[in-house]
Amino acid sequence: MEKTLLLTQRDFKNELLAASTHIAMAQTTFSTLNLERAGELIQIEQAKQERIQLLTEQLSLRHSELVASLTRPEGLLATVPPFVSELPAADLLIHTAAVRTITPHEDYEEPADAQKLESTRVVIVSETAAFLEVTLQELNPAYAEQYAGAKSASEGTRSDWRAQWGSSMRRLLKGVLHTVAHDDLVLLGQAEQQAAGSARASDSRDEDRVAVSAHP
Repeated sequence: MEKTLLLTQRDFKNELLAASTHIAMAQTTFSTLNLERAGELIQIEQAKQERIQLLTEQLSLRHSELVASLTRPEGLLATVPPFVSELPAADLLIHTAAVRTITPHEDYEEPADAQKLESTRVVIVSETAAFLEVTLQELNPAYAEQYAGAKSASEGTRSDWRAQWGSSMRRLLKGVLHTVAHDDLVLLGQAEQQAAGSARASDSRDEDRVAVSAHP
């Protein structure tokens, strides 16, 4: 029992250390962004630029509140707010790094920041890939093969690799969503779509599956 507790405490400490690194790097990236021009580098419409800006600021604020909550005297676990399960710190880092690629931004103040961000990104990508390979195999071996095919396309030299990768990942995503959120669970929105006779019914069902799979 004591050994298990020590392992749990150690794992939790490691998770906090990793989260701390991800949050720090995300904040470093966030500070270089010109969010008033979010998405401008790819010339998206104004409404979507404003949406990116709002979402990015909301995610940053949530994590600032999370970090503050961990210093409260009631205890670490007791004070972790509900949204921590909705958005891990790694996601905030990935989001801000992605927004940076489409948004006017300043250079990092320290060259070491860019190097650290890249090394952290590599770790996150490697851990995510390893998780997907194991989990998809357990869910359905065919999904693991589709994922391997998508990876192979992305590593190839063909000029249409992006289209191949995108097609494979879209099929994989739809397959996973159909598996974790069966048709009999996807009720919300279908009646409305049928009544409206919308041609978007299929896409709507997939969106509903995302919602259902997120809240089993």
